[in-house]
Amino acid sequence: MSDDAVTEQLVRTYDHTDEVGRATVEVVASPYESDGRLHVPIELLTTGERTTMTFELPHAWTESYPLVRLLESVGYGPGGVEMLVGERFAVVRRGGELRPAFGSEQVPERDREDPLRETVARAGEYTAAVAVFTLVIVPGAIVAALSATMLFAAVLVTPGLVGSLAITAAMLVALVTRRWRPRDTLARAG
Repeated sequence: MSDDAVTEQLVRTYDHTDEVGRATVEVVASPYESDGRLHVPIELLTTGERTTMTFELPHAWTESYPLVRLLESVGYGPGGVEMLVGERFAVVRRGGELRPAFGSEQVPERDREDPLRETVARAGEYTAAVAVFTLVIVPGAIVAALSATMLFAAVLVTPGLVGSLAITAAMLVALVTRRWRPRDTLARAG
């Protein structure tokens, strides 16, 4: 596997793992019934692996049936099976099989509070802060050092500069105080 492929795989894994360490799947084709069971074609977004999840058809509409819980967790009722294509949800692996993760289901012990994972995530956040600092604050400081008059003129000519500098400063303060995470912002923007 090339370095680019490894990097792409790691980025996919990072982007499609939820905050408690569960992978995300997407329903990629219409579910179908066979042998009294519902088969739901999915793609594991962290790896690109395609497989099928199989559910027992419920005899009563209760949360004791995983299919009922899945439909309700993505906002559908009994008629929602046909609308599952494109839906995404978290999964856990049980006995080598992917199953939907509902609510605050336990994450495997090895995935909880992994100090290396947290360190890598924080390093990425600080790298983003340094990049923003380098691209926005440093040029602003250079302009200020060259001439206070030139800075004043630049602010008058480009009012957006003041807003950009203020937003960047607020982001840096929030990052340092752990109230802003770049990946959360990117997730909302995407």
